[in-house]
Amino acid sequence: MRNLVPILLVLVVFCYGCGQKVSTDDDVYIVTVDDVEVLFLKESKSRFSGIIRSEELVSDYYEQGSTNFIVETQYLNGVKNGLHEIRNEKNGLLALEGYYKNGLRDSLWTSYYPNGKPREQGLCENDKKHGWEKEFYETGNISSEVTNNKGKWDGEAKFYYPNGVLEHVAQYKNGSKIPLSNIYYSEYGDIIHPIGSFHAGGIVFWLDEWGEHGLVCDIVDYAYNADFGCCLIPISGADGIEIGTGAQNTQVIVNADCSDSHSEYRLQNIRGITAAVLCSNSRSSGYSDWFLPSKNELNQMYLNKLKINSTALSLGGSAFSTGAIPYWSSSVDDGDDFSAWLQLFSDGKQNNYTRIFPCNVRAVRAF
Repeated sequence: MRNLVPILLVLVVFCYGCGQKVSTDDDVYIVTVDDVEVLFLKESKSRFSGIIRSEELVSDYYEQGSTNFIVETQYLNGVKNGLHEIRNEKNGLLALEGYYKNGLRDSLWTSYYPNGKPREQGLCENDKKHGWEKEFYETGNISSEVTNNKGKWDGEAKFYYPNGVLEHVAQYKNGSKIPLSNIYYSEYGDIIHPIGSFHAGGIVFWLDEWGEHGLVCDIVDYAYNADFGCCLIPISGADGIEIGTGAQNTQVIVNADCSDSHSEYRLQNIRGITAAVLCSNSRSSGYSDWFLPSKNELNQMYLNKLKINSTALSLGGSAFSTGAIPYWSSSVDDGDDFSAWLQLFSDGKQNNYTRIFPCNVRAVRAF
């Protein structure tokens, strides 16, 4: 019965030494002191939980794992009004505190880590989060800060690294993130652009080791039946396959002028404008330095196609084609004047194939 001691101590506050009567059954002990009832509910291992009913305060106990908590809530006319607290029974540290108004959460609410430091803190109104809200790491450093509007994020949201340095900023409207609103930072405060984000006129699909420079692709395909062109025409200097070689490949192909005017080459370009020229002529998002990706650049697009698709579709663009039609790279086969590298976006398979084969085209640029 020693577990009843803290409950009876609380009871004394309300009974002011008045007489009491006790009723009992197999599951419940009820102690009535004037208009105040204390219910002792039998639990496992002879543990009892106490519930004090009054017009001013309700006190309760509950267990979570190996920790016991004391819950105290202020009431007015049978409705929650005023302070609500949950404390660790052993050390007295708060686990949660807040305020009720007419039975609804109101004003400031704070939850705590077991070490007593705040976990989450924010304002409520009419039982919904409304106003500023902050979350914290267990060390005490801030994790995030947002603004709620009737339970939904609205406005600027900031997120932080564990060391307290800003990690990224985003804008929300009515609970939904606004496209293109993310700004990311390194732990040193430098702006970075993660894979799948929109930056510099396109969607980031490759970054250098510092995250400072990279490659973006446009949000739409330029064609679904474009030739590579220059079939049976020697092209020197467009055989680069590594990341960083696509721009040079494209320029070499464009300079080769594989147009229909070169009629002596029957197979050079049977559908008109070539894949490289399509990209080189692009002025998408106001940029004029688009190019046809190299073999390895194209493969990076394939590896990140899900993130690219998600961003592209959110911006009104198109997803990559995963049908039987592959995408052209700007890398010619070094061994002949007939083929170039292409890639299927259904399974990622790369092949060198005839340059008159109709393929999809999507341009890229560097930043």
